[in-house]
Amino acid sequence: MSEAARGWFEQVVLDNPIIRREAVPRAMRRASPMVRQALVAAALIGPAVLGVYFRSVGGEYIYVVGIAAVWAWAGLTVAAAALTTSRAIGQERVQGTWDMLVLTRLGGRAIVAGKLLGALLPLWAVGVALFPFCLPLIYAPENPDWALHLLGAYAIATIGGTAAASLGLCCSMLFRTIFGAQLATVFAGWVAAQLLPALVMVPLALMMAGSPGVLSYGASAAIVLAPGYIALVILLTRFEHLDQRFRQARG
Repeated sequence: MSEAARGWFEQVVLDNPIIRREAVPRAMRRASPMVRQALVAAALIGPAVLGVYFRSVGGEYIYVVGIAAVWAWAGLTVAAAALTTSRAIGQERVQGTWDMLVLTRLGGRAIVAGKLLGALLPLWAVGVALFPFCLPLIYAPENPDWALHLLGAYAIATIGGTAAASLGLCCSMLFRTIFGAQLATVFAGWVAAQLLPALVMVPLALMMAGSPGVLSYGASAAIVLAPGYIALVILLTRFEHLDQRFRQARG
């Protein structure tokens, strides 16, 4: 990693006060390093012990519990990320802290990264703790699909969660009220997940007739994720413009 990239990463992510404030619970921030390390160890070892125990006493179909848990977490991560970020900026405006935040040294990209990671990191942390619980339940050498369940769920939670959070944050930036931003996020999510694939996939399927299934699935995923990542690009490149436009419309 170059010096410029390292400096940017440290400023936007490692030294970002928004992430520390919103992603790390206050009790964890105030705890000593030894206490934090003990909590992290407990969050990883405890679920692993439970997973091994349930695998030993759960019977032949215990893997269903692991699959249901990991996919439920993935779906809830996407939904919670969108709804959390859709109120992130509106809440700052209601509390009167948005102007102070914009005037800090952080800059637009650091604010966007802080708000996104502040919402996503706690949700991903649940997945990190869930992994050692689900792995013993799902793992089956005779069935290679066990790895696909884990890979698919964690891919949705990370890639899909980022897209959903970006969509919610963009709506929070554009709409005056928290309710309006959340309603717009739900509608945009429905368009991205339901309407857009229905409109695009038919002609795309005709164009890709005879292509391998992985290409078709990849194209479908790209269509669903596109609005969220377009919103992310807009936030990163047009943050100041969007904020100024909102202020002019309000004033």
